[in-house]
Amino acid sequence: MLYTKHSLCFALLSVCIAAVFLPLYSAEAKSSISSTEGIAEHEKKVLYGDVSRSSPFSEQEYDQLILKMYVSPANTPLYWFEKGEWQLKEDNCWVSGGEDEIVSPYQLNMIKRVHYYRYKNMHPLDSTYYAQDEDTVNFLKRFCFYRFTGKTLLPWLDVYLFALDMHTGLIFYYALPSRFDKILGNTVPRDWVTLEKHPYVKEKFPNKKFYEFDPIGVMQTNGKICLYDWITEQHKRKDSDIGVYIPHLDDYKDIASQVSSGYSPYRIN
Repeated sequence: MLYTKHSLCFALLSVCIAAVFLPLYSAEAKSSISSTEGIAEHEKKVLYGDVSRSSPFSEQEYDQLILKMYVSPANTPLYWFEKGEWQLKEDNCWVSGGEDEIVSPYQLNMIKRVHYYRYKNMHPLDSTYYAQDEDTVNFLKRFCFYRFTGKTLLPWLDVYLFALDMHTGLIFYYALPSRFDKILGNTVPRDWVTLEKHPYVKEKFPNKKFYEFDPIGVMQTNGKICLYDWITEQHKRKDSDIGVYIPHLDDYKDIASQVSSGYSPYRIN
């Protein structure tokens, strides 16, 4: 094939341009891929990694601890765990208590026929919660969810209490009531929904997960749950006020611990 002097110069120029810019394009592409992978890895570390085990009990020990509670005349709750056996009710759900179980006897707010429920690898209000990507599901396995039902002097109660992080011992709200019934002057929370789907949370804290909010308490070595001061004060509001149940995202400097309240180790800013 014959080349003219002009076409040969053009071909040489094209080769030179390619030699200069192709490495730059390749480096830029690699940088972009590396940056994307770096962001994904950073997000994964923020959510899952570098959170040391600080719970006073192992997951196996938690399986042998049943929930108990007391409610003061002012409706301030106290929670603790003691050794006992959960009875399997259905897949991923265990129950304790029974027809003879009483909370706060000899009080006007006494609760009879109390049943405690414990859920593992299952969110009691959202069957899709554990159908997410593999990394998220593996992370969620560290939580178990508690609920109780019982009978007061008038209405039946069905209350979704808290989620326990078996890795850190921290306690989180995971559900909120969407309405209240008024029965002879008593307010009863009804129609519980996942915390993330509650209208207040969707408006004020969109896309935040329950475990990103400030923990409400922490498990102690004696099996008692220490509720932080802010949630205890919050419980003193009128029981018809949704503010009693609303979680916080306060500007703490430290992670919540056995010593003091703080932010969640799983918070993503």
